[in-house]
Amino acid sequence: MSVISVESVPLQYAGLAIGLTIGIGELIGGFLNPMVNGALADMFGIQTPLYVAAAAGALAFLLCFLYKETAPAKVQSSPKQDVDTSVRV
Repeated sequence: MSVISVESVPLQYAGLAIGLTIGIGELIGGFLNPMVNGALADMFGIQTPLYVAAAAGALAFLLCFLYKETAPAKVQSSPKQDVDTSVRV
């Protein structure tokens, strides 16, 4: 949950990045989600929260393909030199 956010910010903001990621996730997933899914289950039936969870999982799967590397150390580094690690006999 926090790998992308920590690698995307300077080291001094790593704790804030983790805290915001986890805090917003808990706010939405732990606080708002049960209320919204409970209301949807009352209106449309008990199976509706399962459809919402399946749709959220499918959306997260599709959105993960849009991520690109933003870590400054990875983006700005020069290509690594190939090192010959074979042992010559």
